[in-house]
Amino acid sequence: MDDKGKLGPLVSPEYIKKLRSSLGLTQAQFAVLMEVGNVTISHWEKEGMDGVRCSNYSNFRALVALLRQASEHPEFLPMQKLLWHLELASRHELMAHYLENADVVVPDFLNLINTGSIMGVVFALLLDIELKKRGIPTPYEKNNLFASGGTLG
Repeated sequence: MDDKGKLGPLVSPEYIKKLRSSLGLTQAQFAVLMEVGNVTISHWEKEGMDGVRCSNYSNFRALVALLRQASEHPEFLPMQKLLWHLELASRHELMAHYLENADVVVPDFLNLINTGSIMGVVFALLLDIELKKRGIPTPYEKNNLFASGGTLG
């Protein structure tokens, strides 16, 4: 069968590579966020994604939605906060920042944060909302003094 009638990828390889690079993530780190293997990321960056049949396309869409939200409505989700969460999640370091708040959530909630995936980032951001309601500084605030009025030193 020839490729005459074949449509191009839904998401171009150039877009995927540019997005990953702009986040400062290696293919391995990006694979953690997307819950796929390194080979899949390499394939995406060579062939693109063909949409819903593509491995974990929904995670990719969730990442893009979070980034757009942070870009267009930073009052809702500051970009720096999102990038902080993404970087730590991709290195499997996000949950360590939430362990002291284990009494606020069930263990499964923390286990999802520990996956390092986009879903883990979303769960961490949800936990941040609850911490703020309770007047407890979020891990992002504690680790970024400028966010709570301090100075970087």
